[in-house]
Amino acid sequence: MQAPLTFDQKDLGHGAAGSVLHPLVALALLITIILMVFRPRKYVIFPMLVCTFLVPRGQEVMLAGAHLYVRLILILVGFARMMKDKFHIAGGLNSIDKVFIAWACYRVFAATVLNWPSDTNEQLAFLLQALCGYFLLRYLIQNEDDIARAAKALGISALILGLSMIYERHALVKIGRAHV
Repeated sequence: MQAPLTFDQKDLGHGAAGSVLHPLVALALLITIILMVFRPRKYVIFPMLVCTFLVPRGQEVMLAGAHLYVRLILILVGFARMMKDKFHIAGGLNSIDKVFIAWACYRVFAATVLNWPSDTNEQLAFLLQALCGYFLLRYLIQNEDDIARAAKALGISALILGLSMIYERHALVKIGRAHV
């Protein structure tokens, strides 16, 4: 019997020894990618956020030695779509964007210097995910309607997660393992 997988802060750049992708997660990921690539921009935020928040954290694909978690796969697919659409973000690059870029780069630099060389890959993975994810959301959320769609996706995700936690709590109480 294998020990259960455990995850901590350093899991941005490494994880299981191979791909860990449940068939239902693979199907949800494939459907989400298809929706992200072929639907109009305004309809991309909903499936992306729902899939991001409802897929368990440890689900990953091992590709050429790189651990690609579902969240990162979705970010990269969305970022590729954004690049195809000529990187159009509302209002163009602004001062908040520049501050975010500076913060992310400084964080990676500081963490790399403090932990050299052990955390280099993890920090580069963080930088890729942070910058691509930030600009993907800037691309997907450009007006009030986009904000409403994102809020609905987050609300539905929170509702599903909340119901799942209530079910889990009742199941644990039923078998006597929960501390009431």
